[in-house]
Amino acid sequence: MLLAGFATMSLAVWPALLAQNFSHHDRLAADWTNLFEHCRTSIEMNVPLVSTAGQIDGSGDPILGSPEAGVTTLSYTNGWFEARHQEHGEGAALRSTCSIALRDESKLLDTDELATVLFAFIRLRQQLLEAGSHEFKDLGILQPATTAAFALRDKNSRGCSTNAYISIDALAQVFSNTVGEQTTPCAE
Repeated sequence: MLLAGFATMSLAVWPALLAQNFSHHDRLAADWTNLFEHCRTSIEMNVPLVSTAGQIDGSGDPILGSPEAGVTTLSYTNGWFEARHQEHGEGAALRSTCSIALRDESKLLDTDELATVLFAFIRLRQQLLEAGSHEFKDLGILQPATTAAFALRDKNSRGCSTNAYISIDALAQVFSNTVGEQTTPCAE
């Protein structure tokens, strides 16, 4: 009788837990994808990060951080991540990068959450490759990290080549994700 009660309770609770978990990972992927697309658009079209800001379902309102030391930040009130747009150098050597980081740097993503972000990157990369606007980049083996990358097929409006990459170290529970203009000379 006790076993039957446990089985009945498990059957009732398990679908709810699965739905909550899928919902959590769906929100995580949507938040990352939204900010990554803002970063990618900003770098590839050479427009300020703020001009790309919009709202996604459940993400809350955009929060634009005041620029400090040449860094502009964008996040959402209910979001996990923050986009950080920065310009480096001067004149012809000026380059822009935009990175995605956790809003709360004291938190770590677990292995499943890191996999969710990596698969969101790979899914987006595949869509862009199929559209023909981007090309595959091979970063080689960077153990113990898992990496993926792609590049804009043409140069951006400043004449710069742009790349996007993600690197995930599941053991250390860290990731690095940046879109940036290459350091090679841009044709202005």
